[in-house]
Amino acid sequence: MKKYIRLLVNEGLISYNNRNNKLINEIRGLYNNSKIRHMGNDFINESIDLLIYSNPRKYLNHLFEGLEDDMLAALSDICVLTFSSSNSKLGTSVATFSLPAGWTCPYADKCLKFVERYRKVDPEKVGTFNISRKTGKKLPYMGDVVVHKGEDAEFDCFAANQEMQYDAVRANRWHNYDLLKEVGKSGGYKAQADLIVKSLEHFFSYDGFKEEIRIHESGDFYNGEYLKAWVEVARMMPKNTFYAYTKSVPLVWKYFEEIHDADNFVLSLSRGGKRDKQLGDVDIKEAIVFDTPEEVLEVGLLVDLDDTLAQKKGGKEKNFALLLHGTQAKGEKSQNKMRNETFMAYWKYRPALNSFFNMGESHIWTTKEAETALRVIEKIKNNKNKKFSKSDLKFKAKLLRYVIKYNKYNFDDNLINILPEKYRP
Repeated sequence: MKKYIRLLVNEGLISYNNRNNKLINEIRGLYNNSKIRHMGNDFINESIDLLIYSNPRKYLNHLFEGLEDDMLAALSDICVLTFSSSNSKLGTSVATFSLPAGWTCPYADKCLKFVERYRKVDPEKVGTFNISRKTGKKLPYMGDVVVHKGEDAEFDCFAANQEMQYDAVRANRWHNYDLLKEVGKSGGYKAQADLIVKSLEHFFSYDGFKEEIRIHESGDFYNGEYLKAWVEVARMMPKNTFYAYTKSVPLVWKYFEEIHDADNFVLSLSRGGKRDKQLGDVDIKEAIVFDTPEEVLEVGLLVDLDDTLAQKKGGKEKNFALLLHGTQAKGEKSQNKMRNETFMAYWKYRPALNSFFNMGESHIWTTKEAETALRVIEKIKNNKNKKFSKSDLKFKAKLLRYVIKYNKYNFDDNLINILPEKYRP
């Protein structure tokens, strides 16, 4: 920057007399949301002289003198990884971490889907408008989201669908990937581990401590160094439980001893990948996706409704089931998905409904009871009872509608046997 400004002065593009006035305006524009914008001209003039006649480091030190909080806050957003909170209506909160779907999933197969990092812009469409399908509003053309699917893909990837819909989500995941790769080039897995720990501590400082951290709501362990980094993080943060689903079976097999020795680092192997034949070579539990609850009952597994089973360390004796969910193509899978979501929601939230309506813990809801309860909720909403929030009442109404749908499906009573003990009546 110093050489650039000197060049402008020497070439006469900025005269010596008006140089600082122009630069003052430029600096204020650069730091528009900072206190710097409101500092006096004399103060910024001193900073400019340091920039031109000394060095950029002294310029920054002077410019941000007394503004450390602003500076650190800005740098923190750039230099740390992005985590999110996955909040449950049951009152639990889990920190989640994500990478770009597909691009960081080297062993994905049946669910392989990935979205290009940047939109593809057609020059002829620049300046035109699209009509939003959801709102009907005119939106300026920003380019097209480009999506790819694997040749053998059978399931739709929920994480990739998020990236298709939200540019910010896609940008955050690539931000994480870029930072990890960059620190890994020079410092290996230990530098990556240090970055993750620093980022988690930063996240906890403003969002509150989270005991459980789910690694890869999107993405997977893309190489061995990166896998080792997370194992190292688990060792550095023994008060937390780190858990992940993974199809990176060869990497897990290679670092099995390190993974086994870290008690708070928990993996669930996921089928549907390129190395399914190697699943039996690694004594780590598997998460197996089924199309229907009846299929789970046939093999005698439990369905994980809330990640509790995923958070428990164990070998093949701890295998558990997941039901097909998320966005699916029209047809049988889509119908099964809707049926599965009804089944899971009914049993997962039945205790909360029973508690809210002062029912016994083992109470099983009938359709008539659910319809009556819905009318009660409508009365509470109309009376504007401040004891209950609108969002909570809305959520309870949604659960009651799940009860009605559940009873219409006529699920077999024996399906209670695939539920974890705490959800059984």
